[in-house]
Amino acid sequence: LQLVDNSADLLIRRAQVNMRLKDYFDAVADAGRAIKLESDSIVALELRGEGYYFLAEHEMAMNHWRQALKFDPEHKSVKTKYRQLKKIMKRADNAAQSSEQGQHAEAIETWREAIAVDAAHFAFIGPTLVLISKAHLKMNEWQNAKDAAQEALNIDHTDSAQDARLCMGEAHLGAEEYDQSVHWYKAAVDAQGEDARAKEGLKKAEVALK
Repeated sequence: LQLVDNSADLLIRRAQVNMRLKDYFDAVADAGRAIKLESDSIVALELRGEGYYFLAEHEMAMNHWRQALKFDPEHKSVKTKYRQLKKIMKRADNAAQSSEQGQHAEAIETWREAIAVDAAHFAFIGPTLVLISKAHLKMNEWQNAKDAAQEALNIDHTDSAQDARLCMGEAHLGAEEYDQSVHWYKAAVDAQGEDARAKEGLKKAEVALK
């Protein structure tokens, strides 16, 4: 173990294995140790950026890829990843601005464009689908809100699952499907018993059902 921690090459190899296993936190940690040993290692910088990317920590990913491109501005794979993420971030930012301005339909369209850039970027897609569902809720588009929330639940991404359940509860409540609303709010309470939003939603749904 001591040998690995003192070798940038071995740390990079271990980080690559962790990436394949989808252990992104460990991959980021090992690549970071490799960078401390060899600060100009493009392989380590690219790898750490990729780990951050799959954790949806986009600014950190951009910083590492930007640093790699300083050492080699024409590095093909880093350049491709950098440009792809730049496209995702620009669309996500534009969508957030539209949402803040109450332009929910435009925000939804732009979030969908951001998702389409990389259909395998689940750590980003899950939370973004929740944002889409919430935008539909604001427009009283109950079925569309349910569809987006279900998409998020299908991804089974832990960070977005609870918000997706709450969106389902609210959408069914808005559609006057009270039994289904109770079902989803109960699921949210069961998943996270201390979530005040789930408890409040369940109360509303149960009152509406009576």
